[in-house]
Amino acid sequence: MLKKSLISSFLGLFLIIAASNAKNLQPLEPVLEGGHIARPAKFKPHVSIQVLGPYGCTYHLCEGAILDELHIITTAFCATAYKDKNLVVVAGVSDLRDKEAGLYHEVEHIYTPKTYRLKLESHDDIAILKLKKPLPLGIDSRIQAVKLPTAHHTVEKDFALLMTGYGFKEQHPNGTVKLATRGSPVLRWDIQTNPFNDEKCDADDKEFCTVVQVFELKSTTCNRHSGAPLVEVKLLAHEQIEFTLIGVSKITNPHWCGSFNKYTNVSTYLDFISNVRNQVLNDVQSETITTDDNANKLREYPDCYELE
Repeated sequence: MLKKSLISSFLGLFLIIAASNAKNLQPLEPVLEGGHIARPAKFKPHVSIQVLGPYGCTYHLCEGAILDELHIITTAFCATAYKDKNLVVVAGVSDLRDKEAGLYHEVEHIYTPKTYRLKLESHDDIAILKLKKPLPLGIDSRIQAVKLPTAHHTVEKDFALLMTGYGFKEQHPNGTVKLATRGSPVLRWDIQTNPFNDEKCDADDKEFCTVVQVFELKSTTCNRHSGAPLVEVKLLAHEQIEFTLIGVSKITNPHWCGSFNKYTNVSTYLDFISNVRNQVLNDVQSETITTDDNANKLREYPDCYELE
């Protein structure tokens, strides 16, 4: 069984009761969506990576997590597939439609392993985005950096891991899932357990899969967007929460929806992360991308969900 004390803490801190959950969903979609709605300011490391869409609205591309004031960790697929765009990181917000709530920061540099190649099931699928201006960590209570794991970090069997993201697929009341166009504008969370790596997962030695844990709300999830953080949660004194980054989600095989999710193993990339932070770039592909004051521009346009 999952550790009862930890699960109780998850539910007590993060879970919104079913009646409230259903009420909040009514204006969004005619179907239920996987995952539980995140309470504001509970998942402070999570960020949305966005661009200005072709129809005069802001578009959520993928997910990421705050490493420090200047660096965001995500997947290489996310970073390189959209490197010709003016990428903007939006932090400190749980509803992407609320333009007043978030912190908007332009991306100036992209760093990936030199061994990465742009394709869906590529190896070394990890990237770091460097912001043009630093985030106000330690000053703004809406945001928080993740803690990195130790080298070759292992997760105890049946230990609860937390996945957050805007990219959950739609789920019908009967439990079946369908491919959503983009996911949800509201940040959601779910619990993953039992990391594994076998023929079913089809992962290399720097990846792993997790089992989707189903609770009373019958949540069936898979993340549509890459880059979502998978974290271990530790409750500290004075209701502070520590998030240790275990994995960065890859785009999931659609046949696994509601059963498994696949991640890049962060503990195997600590040297890459350290080298980027210290600008030791011998084995790192570095690219500078265009900036055009899009951090301010994106505030002026509605989220694309508002136009659907």
